[in-house]
Amino acid sequence: MNSAEATEPEQPRNQSVNRPTNLLSDWRIAVLILFALWGLIYMVGLSTPALLDDADTVHAEAAREMVQRHDWVTLYANGVRYLEKAPLMYWSVATSYTMFGVDEWSTRFPLMLGVLCIILATYGLGRWAFGPEGGFASALVMTTALGPYLFTRFLIPDVPVGFWLTLTYWMFLKSLEEENPSRWVCWGLAAVCALNVLTKGLIGVVYAFAAPEMTAENGVVIAHEMLHTVGATDKYNLADDAPRFPEGFGDPGQIPLYPQRNAELMAGRRMLASDRWEQASSLDEVVVGAATAQEIRWPQHAE
Repeated sequence: MNSAEATEPEQPRNQSVNRPTNLLSDWRIAVLILFALWGLIYMVGLSTPALLDDADTVHAEAAREMVQRHDWVTLYANGVRYLEKAPLMYWSVATSYTMFGVDEWSTRFPLMLGVLCIILATYGLGRWAFGPEGGFASALVMTTALGPYLFTRFLIPDVPVGFWLTLTYWMFLKSLEEENPSRWVCWGLAAVCALNVLTKGLIGVVYAFAAPEMTAENGVVIAHEMLHTVGATDKYNLADDAPRFPEGFGDPGQIPLYPQRNAELMAGRRMLASDRWEQASSLDEVVVGAATAQEIRWPQHAE
């Protein structure tokens, strides 16, 4: 009887601990909380600081002249054709100018909507992969992270690029999960890649194939792109994609030189002869060359 009495007070405590989890399992409540945090962090002070003299003003001027000229195809900045950037960000800012007028807050408003899209996409991906708690925790980190906030202080397209990449990764994972990827996943992946190209140019193309037999080759592509983020550069000729000698060869001192036993990761291709090469089919066929190791500051292994 004493033991039963001792256990009775524990039940209300367990229920109170589980109550927030039960509330967050409802996606509507979770999204409402995330929406409120987004508004508090990003929408307050939308007009400050003033646009900076470099990227901000040039990009804003290009969007303003797009509205003024009624030309949504060719960008102009200060009356000079401005063809260095992809157009989607300028289209969104020009649309904001058309709806709300030209102002600091209307310039940044499309970027703020982009952050909201990233938050919701992160929540959806996290909920799909790890359940309601994982989805909310992931989105909460994204909402309160310093990086996205800093990237909305400048008029640059990195925020929408992050959104498209999040969707791309989500659809890519779904395609791997399905034996025969559904039509909407395949078309959605193609559409998101196209929108990324319109946002950032050809760097927005994601070279990932949905077929399960391409998983090993995708690993090479993903590792190649990840090393770009830490300073590694391509080791192949842009004209014909051939690995450059010596830094693009797996073993430039190999005798005989051809065929190479391995591919250098940042070249991505294994030389078979002086005029023939093939794509590395898995990470087992690639090595990190000395030039790449130096670029990413990879410490040398003691012999």
